[in-house]
Amino acid sequence: MENNTVETLQAGKIGKGEVVVMAVAGAAPVMCVGGSMGTYLGMTGTGVALAVVLATILLVIIGLSYGSLAEKCNSCGGTYAYVATILGKTPGLWTLFVYYGVMATTAACPPVIFAIYLNSLTGIPIIVGWAIFAALMILLTTLGTELSTKALVIIFIAEMAAFIIPGIRCITLSAEGFNMSTSLTNAFAPSPKFGMAGILLTTLTWVWSFVGYEAPAFMGEEVKGGAKSVKFAIPVSAVLCGIIYVISCWLWTATMTPEQMEALANNGDALAAYCTMLGYGSGATLVSIGVMLAALACGLAFYQMMPRFLYDQARKGILSKNVAKLNKKQVPYVGMIIYAVVSFFTTMYAGYAYGGPEIFGSPLFDGVNDWFVVMAVCATSSYALVCIGHIKDAAKDNSLKGIIQGKILPAIAAAVIAYIIIFTIGAKYLLVTLVIYAVALVLALIFRQKKGLDMT
Repeated sequence: MENNTVETLQAGKIGKGEVVVMAVAGAAPVMCVGGSMGTYLGMTGTGVALAVVLATILLVIIGLSYGSLAEKCNSCGGTYAYVATILGKTPGLWTLFVYYGVMATTAACPPVIFAIYLNSLTGIPIIVGWAIFAALMILLTTLGTELSTKALVIIFIAEMAAFIIPGIRCITLSAEGFNMSTSLTNAFAPSPKFGMAGILLTTLTWVWSFVGYEAPAFMGEEVKGGAKSVKFAIPVSAVLCGIIYVISCWLWTATMTPEQMEALANNGDALAAYCTMLGYGSGATLVSIGVMLAALACGLAFYQMMPRFLYDQARKGILSKNVAKLNKKQVPYVGMIIYAVVSFFTTMYAGYAYGGPEIFGSPLFDGVNDWFVVMAVCATSSYALVCIGHIKDAAKDNSLKGIIQGKILPAIAAAVIAYIIIFTIGAKYLLVTLVIYAVALVLALIFRQKKGLDMT
């Protein structure tokens, strides 16, 4: 017989600084730049940092909406809980099921990147790499958020050192040498080949790199200061992530020539390959280690966030009440196990389809890189609903601040998201997006009829 009681999360156990660290670690700067630079070069040339600037501005605006809605609904359900509170049950459920695309891809991306880089360094099979990754995640997460945050700080410092040192060294090894004008053009100007269309598509794809910056929304019930801390932490996390991303992209493309960019474009190991291209073998190893550490940090943040996302659905009646069980450290361990299982299957597909398509045959689209776009579409769709919810919530606030922050800025963010999804992602992604939307709508209409469902 099912136990209908739901244990509650412990309020005030997480500090504001801790949740900001978790949000920045969840965005995993080194993993995203190191693991995806080849993808970005293939879409925009070396002007990657310009796309990051645009993405940062967009996400800061979205973060302001998150923070404002947290005051109305400070729930570990995060995005979908905010939308349900402001716009109603059906939009909330639709957002929930769209956001499952983020859950699936975040379950895959960090372990895939960790396992592939480990395989390239040591020859260890991807399945063993996943097992090592999952064991570390489960161990640190089970022992509680406080220990996880301390581990995140240590890992983050180590990954940045392993990433920045080779980047600086590559500048000194470049035959072209460093030139400020050239580096600015490389990093912040659209290339003649790809133009602004490439920049906008890359901006959307960068959103998957920031996914995790909304960690405070999932941890809000447990953060000291509650909604006020969430309101502070989300936009601050977006700014910090953006600064790190922009500097990192600028650093690595500062002396890259067009010929080198062409050679590295769409390379899944682009920065390590760039080091090797310059005859800097130890740099390639350092970058690989940095990316692996960043994947651990990103995974650790999501192993905190996603079990809480599932926990909230269990207490609302969407999932079984058993998913809301907590251990002695107030960790939703059943949700963590579910996330680990999802991680296994997505890693096995994505890892082998990316690293060796002969295992499962031809990969879906272009393998892992396309997962990033799907994840970005799912995330930005959810973010657009948050912005629309903020507009509705601020409808009666006619002060200057209310008009700018509650109406104009979220409307701009939602419009930009819609434009990028409709006009820049291409036909195949647009088709996948429409399928995701349709499935989410069907599930929302089914679940809204479920007895005992409480979306408040």
